[in-house]
Amino acid sequence: MGKRNYGLDLLKIYACFCVVALHAFGTGNYILDYTGIFVKDNILSNIFYYSATCSIPIFFMVNGFLILRKKNLNYNYVLKKIMNIVFIVFLWTGLYSIVDLIVKSGKFSFFYFFFGSFVQKGPFYHFWFLGALCVLLLLAPMLSYLLNRKTFLFILLLIIFIAFSIIISIYSEVRQYPIQSNINQTFRLWTWLLYYLFGGLIAKYEMEINEFIKNKKLKLMIFNITLFTGVLVVVGALLNVRIINNAYAEYNYDNILVIIASVLIFIFCVSSINYSNKQITILQYISPVIMGVYIMHPFVIKIFRIFIRSSNDWNNIVIYILTVLTTIIISRLIIRIPYIKKIISL
Repeated sequence: MGKRNYGLDLLKIYACFCVVALHAFGTGNYILDYTGIFVKDNILSNIFYYSATCSIPIFFMVNGFLILRKKNLNYNYVLKKIMNIVFIVFLWTGLYSIVDLIVKSGKFSFFYFFFGSFVQKGPFYHFWFLGALCVLLLLAPMLSYLLNRKTFLFILLLIIFIAFSIIISIYSEVRQYPIQSNINQTFRLWTWLLYYLFGGLIAKYEMEINEFIKNKKLKLMIFNITLFTGVLVVVGALLNVRIINNAYAEYNYDNILVIIASVLIFIFCVSSINYSNKQITILQYISPVIMGVYIMHPFVIKIFRIFIRSSNDWNNIVIYILTVLTTIIISRLIIRIPYIKKIISL
């Protein structure tokens, strides 16, 4: 068995914490009125929100990295993964349906909660990611075959998705309207495949990439370029609020700056960081509960919003920190309980 790549743990933690940021800083920071969406003058919240843009692309890249590199990937494995996802969604929506029946609505809405969660509907709207992941898993054996046996075709397919995403992004700028908004987020497959394929390609050439960026000066240069590109992502997103009337980070995933930043962050984390024992201990402590943080964070944010109603910068920061800490603590308690821990384990 190969040596564990703690860079993947770091990426999962980073991406998950960024997803929490999207919802913590986005929830209180954007207001709907009859003229559309506009942004309050909460500059710190804006910066934190758009700094988290690369979270979803990185999640798809991590999954592509882990899945597509398997040389004998078959549908038995894929269906088991999909059934695990469905099981998690079934448990959480089932529990929520019972509580909703008894405490809130008096109606049993399980089927709406269960099926709706895969397409960004209902209280588990954030499970759209799991729905998209199921679709990608169905395509994974074919994509893995191309990566490992027809690499040229795999790269050509990746280039096609990159080109299509950039065209979508430019067309949105020209039309001054995010045209991705016409398609449910689960089914924006051109975008998710772009990042999924990038993850697989990096996995295939992981050793070569490691060898290439061994030089300390090159590592520093990549870090600086990554940081600079990240700043441009934030600036570009703030401009897009005015240019295409888009306040949501999800419509920037096709942007070339987001693509570059996501790929650079991914490569830097998996290929160029030497982790100390203390850092590895921290990663090993947090990594097993990432799924729990992801599942519970919207509900925890909602609870804290009851007590902290004002959405100024500092309140948003407090809510974010409290949400991260609370979900980690709860998840750490859950994984200590046999059988129950399966509700936050994929």
